[in-house]
Amino acid sequence: SSSPSFFLPKKAPFDMMDNYWTKKSEVKLYVRRVLVAEKFEELLPRYLNFVRGVVDSDDLPLNVSREQLQQNKIMKVISKKLVRKTLELLKKLAKDESSEEEDEEGEEKEASKEGDKKDDEETPWQKFYKEFAKNLKMGCYEDDSNRSKISKLLRFATTKSDGKEISLDQYLDNMKDNQESIYYMAGESKEVLEKSPSLQIFQKKGIEVLTLTDHLDESCIQKLADYEGKKFVSIQKADIKLEETEEEKKRFEKIKDMYKPLTDWWKEKLTDLTEKGALKDSGVKVESVQLSKRLVDSPCVVVTSQFGYSAHQEKIMRAQAFQNKDQLNMMAGRKTLEINPNHPVVHDLLEKIKQDKENSQAVDTATVLFQTAMIESGYDISDPSVLVKKVYAMMSKEIGVDPNAPMKEIEVPEEEEEAEDTADAEDEDDADETESDSKKEEL
Repeated sequence: SSSPSFFLPKKAPFDMMDNYWTKKSEVKLYVRRVLVAEKFEELLPRYLNFVRGVVDSDDLPLNVSREQLQQNKIMKVISKKLVRKTLELLKKLAKDESSEEEDEEGEEKEASKEGDKKDDEETPWQKFYKEFAKNLKMGCYEDDSNRSKISKLLRFATTKSDGKEISLDQYLDNMKDNQESIYYMAGESKEVLEKSPSLQIFQKKGIEVLTLTDHLDESCIQKLADYEGKKFVSIQKADIKLEETEEEKKRFEKIKDMYKPLTDWWKEKLTDLTEKGALKDSGVKVESVQLSKRLVDSPCVVVTSQFGYSAHQEKIMRAQAFQNKDQLNMMAGRKTLEINPNHPVVHDLLEKIKQDKENSQAVDTATVLFQTAMIESGYDISDPSVLVKKVYAMMSKEIGVDPNAPMKEIEVPEEEEEAEDTADAEDEDDADETESDSKKEEL
């Protein structure tokens, strides 16, 4: 038997994640009240290394070395019990938060009289989660046997949570009746994500989406795969399936046939651009160009394949000091350009290529649209000079200047130079006169 006493610190050590792989557990091991080890790493897994406490066991032998203790079967049993006890402690803390929220909802009238101070106060669980959220996400990634328990402790902001982080259970309660998946998107900040073209149809239909802004969030969600039978689906990837009526499906198929000349032509031009043209060294591979069901206002959006890196993951991987470029290009996935058939620019492109497939203006527009969609969707374009030249040329045409006009050195008119010289001479004469007058006064 073992009798553990555990404590959760209020603040995380400043170097907690820096020393994550080397830091040992802060739990002391006693055998029959005799201290055996100050820090015994085998007691708790890495992601729980912030827990403080003591464990006293009657079942372990005293007269053995530390190495033999590590191999002891009883140690493994004790370790499992300690992890279970710690997660139960965290679950209780999180449960207290949800019960407090229910009490607050029932006493809204009384709270409004007292003021809005309580709204700003953090619950004990919120304070804990703020400090140790990364540990729980790492546990979700590393601990296969306890992943389902840890997933109930996780909190994420959503498009409808007004900046507050909610549990996955709360998300399920808010889900629409016909919704089959838990939708999420990842990016640098909530403000950037809310402007994403991929989100437009979900906002229109009123579907809640998890907004993942922490670097560990997306890997954690992908490791979970599903929650309570509902699969996690990234809205930034291809093959998004939304609820549609039979009429909407038939209409979409008709529009698809109408735009087939444009999608085929666009795919051909982008293949030339990425394999032979200006973007051949960028590593971007285009899978297809197709009509989008997710766009409402934007002309186009770039999404990646189902099993490739998202834009946010690509940025994280590119920032690694020891990144493997070949592996990164392989995992980046092939890109799909989705276009909005209702957008006037896209419709104009269709009309132009029907008349002339080699229309230079249409080719330039298609190229710029693809590259700007890459940027708006969060992807990096390795060589922005091509896009910049196209934008400069379009700006020149807009203001009526020939984009191919040669540079001219500006000539300064001679009259202006002479006027400046005479003005300088007059200033010098005035200065001399004032000096001579002052000398006479002194005399």
